[in-house]
Formats: sequence, C-alpha cells, structure tokens
Amino acid sequence: MAQFYLLSVLYLFLWSGVLLSFRYGTKILILINLRNIFEESGRNRNISVVVGVCIVLGLSFMPLDPGPSFLGDLIPALTVLVLVIYQVLNPLDKVDGYSEDGSKGIILGYISFVVASIHLLFPSIVLI
Repeated sequence: MAQFYLLSVLYLFLWSGVLLSFRYGTKILILINLRNIFEESGRNRNISVVVGVCIVLGLSFMPLDPGPSFLGDLIPALTVLVLVIYQVLNPLDKVDGYSEDGSKGIILGYISFVVASIHLLFPSIVLI
C-alpha cells in the first residue's frame, strides 16, 4: 500500500537525521532539534517504536505493487526493524556521539538514508 511506503520513507529519513545529528548537528541545526524531540521525551520515543513496528508489519504484509504479496519490501522493512531495535537497546540520552555506540548509530544513519533514498527514487523495484 502506498501509505506504508510513504510512512517507511519518512520514518527512515527522520531516524537517519536523528542518528546523523551526532556528526552533522553543528552544520545542520535542524538535526539537533530532531534529536532533542526524542531525547527529552520518552513518550515520543515510545510512539516512534510503536509506529516503527506497525510500519514493519505493513511493509511485510502489504507491499507496494508490483511486489509479491508477502515480504515485497524486505530491505526497507528490515531497516525499519533494525532502527526500532536500536531505539529500544540504545536510548539517545545515554549515547555519546563519539563513543562506540555513537559510531554504530552514525553507520546505521547512513544505511537508513541510503535505503530511504533508493526506496524513494525507485519505488517499484522488488529487492528480494
């Protein structure tokens, strides 16, 4: 469905911006504002986790056409699932941008940005 496609692209771009704020926050100030939305409020982080799980289920069972009826958007769904797991295991308020966990977050931010860009530019490619 197109709704889950759009939500997955927005979710991936949002969290790539949050994770890349450790590296590019001094140059692009809106990234720091994005990170602060999730750092200061556990409620926003919980809502993000629930929305992420719903997106994973939606992408798994209702992919964008011409994908197969099950697991059509496998790579974006796995990327959103990894972001959800990262959010649960690594709270943003305990992550230092230059520590080991921060570098993992930066790498995950780059990966999610690339997946979101490819998913946005080529929506009907089936990557299974």
